[in-house]
Amino acid sequence: MKISIAEASTVFITVADGDLNETVSWLDGSIPGLGDLAFVDNHNITLTADRTVDYDISFLGTSTLDLNGHTLTGNGDLNFENTASIIANRGKLIFTKDGDQTIGQADFYDVTFAGTGTKTANVPLTVS
Repeated sequence: MKISIAEASTVFITVADGDLNETVSWLDGSIPGLGDLAFVDNHNITLTADRTVDYDISFLGTSTLDLNGHTLTGNGDLNFENTASIIANRGKLIFTKDGDQTIGQADFYDVTFAGTGTKTANVPLTVS
């Protein structure tokens, strides 16, 4: 996999299944923060509580995000690429980034698009 990075504070890549706030999920044992760039690379992320991410995060390959009845608020880009998927599981996803944002393939249970700019779906979206 080739990744191009332009001026990100720090790049984070998952090494295990888990929650976004678990150090064991991330390569160097640190949790991404404001302005960082994170890649979930073929791992399963299951929320154990409501989370707000202040960084850009991309779900790659066969990664899954299980909202597990919780809310994920994304203040950065939230990208679901290739065959990555969301398991809505009665959870809520909130896209709050200001500026234009492209939403990848996803099935939603409860979704909110907020912030300024245009939100564009590059594939059909399903809201159940």
